[in-house]
Amino acid sequence: MAGDPVTGVSVAETVLALDAGPLLAAVRQPLDGSEQAPELLATLFDAGVDALLDALPAYAAGHAVLTPQDAAAATRAPKLGADERRLTFTQNAVAVHNAVRGLAGGAGTWAEFVVRGEVVRVKVLATRVAVAAGRGALGVHDVRLAAAGDALRVTCDDGSVVEVTAVQPGGKKPMGGGRTGTGCGGRR
Repeated sequence: MAGDPVTGVSVAETVLALDAGPLLAAVRQPLDGSEQAPELLATLFDAGVDALLDALPAYAAGHAVLTPQDAAAATRAPKLGADERRLTFTQNAVAVHNAVRGLAGGAGTWAEFVVRGEVVRVKVLATRVAVAAGRGALGVHDVRLAAAGDALRVTCDDGSVVEVTAVQPGGKKPMGGGRTGTGCGGRR
């Protein structure tokens, strides 16, 4: 959700402190900005299993190289609240896209749109950034079908644009963002 360019997985020796044991192995995983949480979790799980299996023989034999962790270099992930699931499009398009990617697979993110005069709440399953940087605070959310008709283009408060490519209305199956209908207006 932070938009980091790299993530990873570590194999650490267990100690009586949170995330403090020395490392037996670490695997860096570059991110291209399109990954969603479930697929990234699977990739990191596989990398972690491989790293653990590679590190175990040396550790069991007592000659593993243990690298102390630098607590000052650690990053902490803040606890997420239910309010962070709601997309209001007051952030820029990249932040909206990262929230959708980071919360995919679980409770996910949701937004409200006005479709033919009716407020419709949908789970937002997938997005892409169309325009990463806006031209200043607009405070208006222009929502329209993308040129190809496969997404809803939402102009965020700063003028950046995110395309909603997959949604799931309550009680219905997932569908492409462009299938929610035309004449949509954004709602905060």
